[in-house]
Amino acid sequence: MYFNDDDGTPLLEKIMDSAGQKGTGKWTAINALDLGMPVTLIGEAVFARCLSSLKAERIRASGKLEGPSPKFE
Repeated sequence: MYFNDDDGTPLLEKIMDSAGQKGTGKWTAINALDLGMPVTLIGEAVFARCLSSLKAERIRASGKLEGPSPKFE
């Protein structure tokens, strides 16, 4: 949050808030399930990317749900 881009605007403001996927995490999780191996961290990362791609739904939900008010000091 501290760094600015070359044009002087905060770099954080230019980062998109939705992540794309190539499918490798999904494939890894599926193969791990087939082998009976726990890869919960990879699975959670895939789920987080899926949620981040639902921007329209997140915007609608933010209008109806009240979240916490974090205070940074």
